[in-house]
Amino acid sequence: MDPVLKSLISRLSKYKNTWSKHWKQLQGDLLALHNGWRPAILLDYIPFRSANDVQEFLDIIDKSHQLVKAIIVNNDAVHILNRYMISHLTLHRYWIDVGKSFGVPKLLDAAPIDVSLIDWQSDDLVQHVNTKFPQDLVAWNGYLLGYPIVYCLSSVDMDNCLEGIDMHLFTLMKCPSEDVLLSFSCPDNVLLEIEKTPTMPFREHFEQQYQQMIAYQPSNTSIKVIQSSFFSCSKLIL
Repeated sequence: MDPVLKSLISRLSKYKNTWSKHWKQLQGDLLALHNGWRPAILLDYIPFRSANDVQEFLDIIDKSHQLVKAIIVNNDAVHILNRYMISHLTLHRYWIDVGKSFGVPKLLDAAPIDVSLIDWQSDDLVQHVNTKFPQDLVAWNGYLLGYPIVYCLSSVDMDNCLEGIDMHLFTLMKCPSEDVLLSFSCPDNVLLEIEKTPTMPFREHFEQQYQQMIAYQPSNTSIKVIQSSFFSCSKLIL
């Protein structure tokens, strides 16, 4: 294990017993982040007991790893970012408005988030992001986590139209270990629209893009994207 990552995990080991059910997942996520396999991770599975616990955790992250930064978005979601990877992302994104007013998911012509406004190297990244941060937390989460399909909401009531919609599930895996790096869904009607244009299916196109993003990794590291069959979406809380 890289000495920098080993030192970070060692400093976080004080939480090992408290977070025993989630410790293995946290180690795997930090490894993926450190190695540049993912631009960010969302710690929605960590049972922080208080705001002080959160701040202590963030301080350990920030003092232990030069490339990794922990931020709290909109006082709600705790993300840890690989600042180099997220500031050099070349992944093509498809932005899907799932506001209930549309009735069905709609592929947008332009991104609702202007990420060029974000200075990922800012010494006070938390304040900087919260200042520039759009109100659409759903879109922001999708962008940070590296999803090529990013949902956003335009409805005033912030409800979505995904209930009963046919969906595809995509799973990104690192080979040969077959560790799951991320999973995301795409409405069937949007996938059909997307695939009218590219010269290759969406799954292959995304797989190729992600492989290029991690091209600096060891030669035995490769990416595989698995596409599931249809499923009908139940009431989805974004």
